[in-house]
Amino acid sequence: MLIKVPQKGLKLILAASIVSFGSISNIPTVFAEGERTSQGQTNEAAAMLTSLEIDGIKLDQTFTPELKKYTATVDNEVQSIQLTAKSETETSQISFNEKSVSNGKSVKLELQSGENNFLIKVKNGSNTTIYTLTVTRKLDHHNLLQNLKLSTGELSPVFSPTVTDYKVQVKNEISALTVIPSAAVNTAKVTVNHSPATAKGVEVKIPVGTTEVNIVVTAENGESITYTLHITREKEAVVTKPTDPSTPLTGSAPKPTGMETASGQQKSGQTKTSSGTYMQTTGIQQTATTTKATLSALTVSTGTWDSDFESDEFTYHIAVSSDVNTVTIKPTAQNSGSSITIEGGTSRTIPLDADNKTIISVVVKYDNSDRKTYVLEFDKTS
Repeated sequence: MLIKVPQKGLKLILAASIVSFGSISNIPTVFAEGERTSQGQTNEAAAMLTSLEIDGIKLDQTFTPELKKYTATVDNEVQSIQLTAKSETETSQISFNEKSVSNGKSVKLELQSGENNFLIKVKNGSNTTIYTLTVTRKLDHHNLLQNLKLSTGELSPVFSPTVTDYKVQVKNEISALTVIPSAAVNTAKVTVNHSPATAKGVEVKIPVGTTEVNIVVTAENGESITYTLHITREKEAVVTKPTDPSTPLTGSAPKPTGMETASGQQKSGQTKTSSGTYMQTTGIQQTATTTKATLSALTVSTGTWDSDFESDEFTYHIAVSSDVNTVTIKPTAQNSGSSITIEGGTSRTIPLDADNKTIISVVVKYDNSDRKTYVLEFDKTS
């Protein structure tokens, strides 16, 4: 008797028949190939690193594929790092800041001071994973000078980077000098009295007396050190000329040749007046002595005079530094019977005006009819 078997059932029977005959050797192979394909698809989906290392430097945390952000810190002396990124999937493509690198191969990366950001991209087929690494290179801390030179004068003691205080002596005719400091590293900034130092140095005005010059060296990390120069400029030599021409100038001895002898011979360079006194005719103005209200000397505590003091010259211009607020004036009367007032008083220390010019009068009075005024005009320089 024939039985009609549905087509679907027939296929099952045929399959069972094949199994029963043991013809199954190729079937596992089909399934194995399917498993490898499935495994490849899993690796492609991962697209992840298995390790991330900096030679000799620890990351802030132990690397795991699931953590995507890492940091590290190095000293300023470290100028580069060797970074290695590895993926177990051979088909993965790895790049540092969009530059392709070999899987598992160490790459040298240059560092700047401060933060250095690296974008590490892993690509496997259509899938991409991004890791970020921030390496902080500490800012430079060096704030010493390598050298310190002056256009004139010598440092005492001799310059040494670790010595910060010096003395300098200059002659009176030196009204300014150039300070030339050199930092030990090019990342440091140097100023001289708040002015940025250049390769040519910074010019500094030097008034009479002692002036402090501050040289500040600031490191890249903000730490600073100050070198101080105490520069002393000699006072101007005061030449006093006596009213009585028969008296020799201060500091010089009378010359025997050409001078008046005991018999009344006329001195060289002088003219005898009708009253029997002598008038100087060589080296100074030819003026007979007609007043006793004069000074034999006049000095100030600081400043540069436009000319040497002379008893018969009554107006002088004196340059002082802009930071000078007071001056002390020392007048010496030619005659002991004279009285002296400064700005109408007896105080010898006088304040200077805030603006650029101060005029001070020194009045010498011998009697009611014999009176002279010396005028000192102080000009402040920038």
